[in-house]
Amino acid sequence: MSNEPFFVREGDTFVPTPSSRGPWDPKSLHGRVIAGLLGNEIERHYGAPEFIPARLTVDMYRLPDLSPVEVTTRVVREGHRIKVVDADGAWVWRRMAEVEPGDRVPMMLGGMVGEPCDVVLPPLGDLHWNAGQRTTVPRRMSADLAEFVGYFMGDGSLHAKGLRMCVTDGDDDVVERLTWLGRELFGLEAHLLPCEGYTEVAFHSVPLTIWWDACGFAKLPPFEGHSGKGWSPLVPDAVLHSNDRDVYAAFVRGLFEADGNASHGYAYWNTTCEDFSRDVQTLLLVLGFVSTRDLQDSRAKWGAPCHRLRLLNASAAARFVEEIGFISHRKNDALRDGEHPQAARHDHIPVTRDLVDRLAPANDSLRKNMLMQLARRGAVSRRSATVLLEREASPEL
Repeated sequence: MSNEPFFVREGDTFVPTPSSRGPWDPKSLHGRVIAGLLGNEIERHYGAPEFIPARLTVDMYRLPDLSPVEVTTRVVREGHRIKVVDADGAWVWRRMAEVEPGDRVPMMLGGMVGEPCDVVLPPLGDLHWNAGQRTTVPRRMSADLAEFVGYFMGDGSLHAKGLRMCVTDGDDDVVERLTWLGRELFGLEAHLLPCEGYTEVAFHSVPLTIWWDACGFAKLPPFEGHSGKGWSPLVPDAVLHSNDRDVYAAFVRGLFEADGNASHGYAYWNTTCEDFSRDVQTLLLVLGFVSTRDLQDSRAKWGAPCHRLRLLNASAAARFVEEIGFISHRKNDALRDGEHPQAARHDHIPVTRDLVDRLAPANDSLRKNMLMQLARRGAVSRRSATVLLEREASPEL
């Protein structure tokens, strides 16, 4: 058995040897040698006796060729301490193991870190000689593609001969939007089939089905050997790795249009998959929207308990329409009607008594109101905090 290494180091690059070839193409690298090289470099630069690797995930969107490889690494976050608001309202640093009952962990709204990434998608596979050549596919993740994928995750299905999606009767603007997206993204015309209560929008193309699965856009079986309905949706890696606010917002827009609604100024969305609901809630938080989660007993309609996400309060409705929104005018119009006295309820900002004393020393109605809120819940409403911030500019606040 040969002891030939997979790579030979030359300066700052690693030159592949014949042993590193993969099974799919003799001119490509094996995925395992890429993972091994990355793991070795991470351990070489950042390894320490007290650190034990927990998991290494490597995503490759195409086969790497036999060109020399240069590895560049950077630390995303050092340490494992977080800043919390303790029971006395003070900001303190704690290790994860030291977080105590009563501590509140602030989470940053709109927490996009880093620059958008160009996510390259696989090409369309080789077609049979007598197959139609009309199908085209985008080579990069975009907002339009993310919106289409989001709607599919909410109310779509993958079949042997193409994609199918369902649109509620009366939402003609949604049908038009999906039809346009299918034509622009894939060069396909939609096949519309009126059904009871909805319209089926289908795009027939076997090559598209294969490409869709290769991109990671297909839903997952809930258990091994599953068939029929009930496949589990997900936020595809290609969407997440884009790190692009427009792509994230478009995915959520398609998803909320398919399985969401609006009522009395509140936007909400439903799914029977708990893990998916948590992922979408995190995505909303990254986009700057706080939501609540609850469990609805909806077996009659969904066949299983339903996990519902709802915007924290109706005061965020106008911003949701502007920054994300629904595809349909019907739902956007229902969301705009959110101006009522309790539109901002449950939205509180943790501040200290010392901060209030410094920024609002005068014994006026704002100070009295904020001190009363602090005494009741240890926090003040976002409205009060915003008024104070407009009066006294404070980086801390």
